[in-house]
Amino acid sequence: MRQYGAIMDERRCAVHGQRQRRRRQWWVAAVAAAVVLGGAGCSAGGGGTGPEALRDGLLTAQRLPEGYELFGGGANGTDAPADEDPEEDAPEPLASMPCGDIEVESFVTTHAPPLEVATVGVAPREEDGRDGDGLGYGWETLGRYPSGGAAKVLAELWRTARRCAVSSDTSPDGSNRVEQSVTAEPFGTGLLLTVTTRAGSTRETLTGRAVVLRDGDVLLLVQEVGGGEDSAGLAGLVDAAAAAYRDAAGG
Repeated sequence: MRQYGAIMDERRCAVHGQRQRRRRQWWVAAVAAAVVLGGAGCSAGGGGTGPEALRDGLLTAQRLPEGYELFGGGANGTDAPADEDPEEDAPEPLASMPCGDIEVESFVTTHAPPLEVATVGVAPREEDGRDGDGLGYGWETLGRYPSGGAAKVLAELWRTARRCAVSSDTSPDGSNRVEQSVTAEPFGTGLLLTVTTRAGSTRETLTGRAVVLRDGDVLLLVQEVGGGEDSAGLAGLVDAAAAAYRDAAGG
């Protein structure tokens, strides 16, 4: 019988190889996104202004990667001011929002409201049998901020990821404990947030990801919810979303 230590060394090497391949895939996608959005034109304090109507910069059915479709009420996009309900308490800003909110689809626009926002939902076509490609369903969001606002939000997202690197919550009756970890890494002109959640007695693990890119005062956000460890589909969606945005912005 082979020694336990030798077996574990082989497993560690295999896992390392898988991680290296995933990092290479993400790096290629990050470079593509940076080129699509103009790279240096997105530096702090400068860059483009984005499409005149944000909805024009969203993904369309024609621009989606093969095997994906639009879904939900936002399938045609929305383009409206991000106003607050005066009857409701204002949401906590990103700097102090509960770490659990980072799993909510609209956490950026809720806790860092833009002047206007447009969003659309995407999902794999069920008949294509793409359940194992790493994407459950997702959202693309475009938010336009006041001058300098998008850069501040992006910086705050980095700080939020550090603050929420490890967190946990337990239901009032103690029956369910949720543990969450958050990592952030550079991605083109922005960042990639990865959120891993473990919950319940089965310790079921869910992984969500959000790519946030900046062009001047506009943030382009592509999120996946309920994705798998390898997340094979997200990079293609980011590339398609950045290309659609660039064309609508005239660049």
